[in-house]
Amino acid sequence: MPTLSLICGLPGAGKTTLARRLEQERAALRLSPDEWIAVILADHADTAERDRLRDPVESLQWDLARRVLALGRDVILENGFWSREERARYRAEAQALGARVELHYLAASREVLWERLARRNAQLPPGTFAVTETDLDTWAGWFEPPAADEPGFETVVVHTPADNKEERPTMSSDTRRARIDRLAALPDELAALLSSMVDAQLDAPAPGDPWTVRQVAHHIADSHMNAFVRTKLILTEDHPTLKPYDQDAWALLPDSKAMPVESSLAILRGVHARWVRLFEALSDEEWGRTAHHPENGTVTLEGMLASYAQHSDDHLAQMRRILAGDGSDA
Repeated sequence: MPTLSLICGLPGAGKTTLARRLEQERAALRLSPDEWIAVILADHADTAERDRLRDPVESLQWDLARRVLALGRDVILENGFWSREERARYRAEAQALGARVELHYLAASREVLWERLARRNAQLPPGTFAVTETDLDTWAGWFEPPAADEPGFETVVVHTPADNKEERPTMSSDTRRARIDRLAALPDELAALLSSMVDAQLDAPAPGDPWTVRQVAHHIADSHMNAFVRTKLILTEDHPTLKPYDQDAWALLPDSKAMPVESSLAILRGVHARWVRLFEALSDEEWGRTAHHPENGTVTLEGMLASYAQHSDDHLAQMRRILAGDGSDA
């Protein structure tokens, strides 16, 4: 039996954070009116047009949701569902399709809501709009909070701010700086190591790995190019899904097996110069942005920074062992 999840709450309550988590856990279709309106609306300051678009967009999304429920798949709606009448109407229509309906209510104080909104207003991530204190107070007056036993719902879940914390950066500024510095240093350190190697060393298998040192050098460029593009996707799209690639298959392509390593060093110098500059300019809010990786789940920019700083160190250490004649595994 498919499930319709109604995400209920005022702006700033954490609806999208919860909806994204449910989307991943259940492989459900998530629909957010604000995200669609943001794409359609030419001028985000045009509040009249934004309000005019809301009803047709919600109606279009509900048409799509009904079709998906009829196919037996779960759906998550982020409409906010401020009135009991609206919640009852969606519930009844979904139950008529044979779906079970959950109501998720995100309860937060006015102080918590405004603190979050003020922080969000300063950055305005994709798919969001600025909200004033007057807006918040007006909408709070219209809002009809659901009861824990709201009639007709199989499940009513009340989430508090402690249950539904926003993603926050967890890495200290010193640690972040040190890891950015590792990325900045990689091209020169790798160039120095490779310049000490003759072709026989470059074409020898790396310790504990079927790849040659040459393939490893090209792999670093391939991997960090992908990571740089992923960084930009995370910063410019709303929780994008990142496309995996087969690094072993890439390592077997002719360029990876035979090209001079200088070609990948040139790539790394350019990519890392821009990547480091981008990381250095990020705000705390941007460091908390996320993406979905089909194999690894939710990833953050801080997690990527840590991963690729370590990735750099691991391969540098691997090559130093080869140069020293130490065949031990990584």
